Amino acid sequence: MPLPLVPIAAAVGRAVVGAAVGFIARQLAKRAARKAAERAARKAKRDADRKADKDAKRDEQCKTCKPSQEERRQKLEEDAGVTQQTKGKTKHGELPGGMKRADQEFDNLEPKDIKTIPTDKGNIRVGTLENGDKVTVRPTSSAGKPTLEIRRPNGRGIEIRFPE
Repeated sequence: MPLPLVPIAAAVGRAVVGAAVGFIARQLAKRAARKAAERAARKAKRDADRKADKDAKRDEQCKTCKPSQEERRQKLEEDAGVTQQTKGKTKHGELPGGMKRADQEFDNLEPKDIKTIPTDKGNIRVGTLENGDKVTVRPTSSAGKPTLEIRRPNGRGIEIRFPE
């Protein structure tokens, strides 16, 4: 007796269709994975380019920028050899140059809200730094030398004397 062809054709057809669907599904998965990898590579390149542009811009700006107030204050302390010489809250240092140099260092710190107070010994200038420190330059001190004083809000301070 001959085998009925319809059920065999249907079974073979289902197998072929199943194989074709599996093949197409695998191809679609490969394509999706490839596209995802390409997108990730483009994003990584774009991010790297943006970072490089940002770094180049920052480097270019830093070539022309000057140190911050805090960096200038630290450099001044370092140059003056500021150390704790007494039991009090104030550290002391010394730089040559007299009142002219004291005024230059005061101006270099670029304080805000500068006030000039005239006295019989000369003008005292007072200003405020960005971090809240109070800066004073005066023509004399207890040691008789021009002095630049930087006082923190907590009362601790630095006095730099400027002998001639």
